[in-house]
Amino acid sequence: MLRLVLQGPDGNPLGGLWGRTSYRWLFVELLAVPDSLRGRGLGTELLRRAEAEARRRGCMGAWLDTFSADSRRLYERCGFKVIGEIPDYPPGNTRVFMTKRWDGPLT
Repeated sequence: MLRLVLQGPDGNPLGGLWGRTSYRWLFVELLAVPDSLRGRGLGTELLRRAEAEARRRGCMGAWLDTFSADSRRLYERCGFKVIGEIPDYPPGNTRVFMTKRWDGPLT
C-alpha cells in the first residue's frame, strides 16, 4: 500500500493519494484534492511523491484510470499518456486509462 497525505501548517489534510505497487508498477487508485484547493499544485506534488516512493520500491512506471476530464489534464501535464478509453462508461462519460514509464518507452 501507498498512502500519502499533504498537511497544511495547521496539521489539517489538504489532499491525499492512495495506491499500491506490484509487478514493478505503481497503481494510483485515488487522488483527492478538495475543489477549493485545486490549481495550487497539490495534485502534482502528490503524484511527484508517489512516483518517488514507487521508484524507491523499484517500479518502472505508474498507471491509473479516471472519469474526469479535469483530472485527465492534470495527469497529462504530469507526463501520463492515454493508453485506452471506454466510451459511455458510465453512460455519458468516458473511462480513460493512462500510464507513465520512467524506464523507457511505452511498448
